[in-house]
Amino acid sequence: QRARVLQTGDNASSILQTNFNNEAEVSQNGDRNRSGILQTGSSGDIGDLDTATTTDAGVIQTGDDNQSDIAQLGINNNANVTQTGDLNTSKINSSGGWADATVIQQGDRNNADIERQSYNNGTPTGGPVSPFNPTGNIDAEADIRQFGDDNKANIAQDAAPTAAFIVQNGDENVSRIDQRAGTAFASNTQNGDQNDSIIDQRGGNSSATVTQTSTGPVFNSSRTDQPDYTGPD
Repeated sequence: QRARVLQTGDNASSILQTNFNNEAEVSQNGDRNRSGILQTGSSGDIGDLDTATTTDAGVIQTGDDNQSDIAQLGINNNANVTQTGDLNTSKINSSGGWADATVIQQGDRNNADIERQSYNNGTPTGGPVSPFNPTGNIDAEADIRQFGDDNKANIAQDAAPTAAFIVQNGDENVSRIDQRAGTAFASNTQNGDQNDSIIDQRGGNSSATVTQTSTGPVFNSSRTDQPDYTGPD
């Protein structure tokens, strides 16, 4: 087990590692930032302790009153969180194994939640094929990037292989992706303010991509629901 915490200001950090081969590094600059890490599985990575720079920390929080919580309960999970600004919150829960989760938030009062990152208690397959996971040996990949204020994003994945990506540029955007069957890919990009998108995929071999851009007083809303799709005949 290896852990390292670097803090400047009045901040709090908690790391609990109960198994083996886990790594965690936290860097916090500002005041009243809080980081919590729980690693009860094995071979989990939150940052890279083999480098001497804080830019490779698994949790990087710069500003005030930010909060990050990461729970890795399975094997071979990776997580990285970068939050810049004030009053941002993020939660990552990897309850299975072979999952990769990333949260990047720049601005104020943004919220990101990645939950149920799991291969559904099955045997890891060695990673989904392109385009479901472009990064290699990962069975569940989730990536949230928010730039602006008061944005909310949620990704929930219960099967493998799955991959979900959310990018929100602007203010007061809301996005949710929920995938309950394997070989599923979802991507949502929202530009502007007050866009709303929900992608719900319950069947295997599903793929959904949503791109929305709001201008002026026009706000966009979309819902994609694929409960039984299993791919082309």
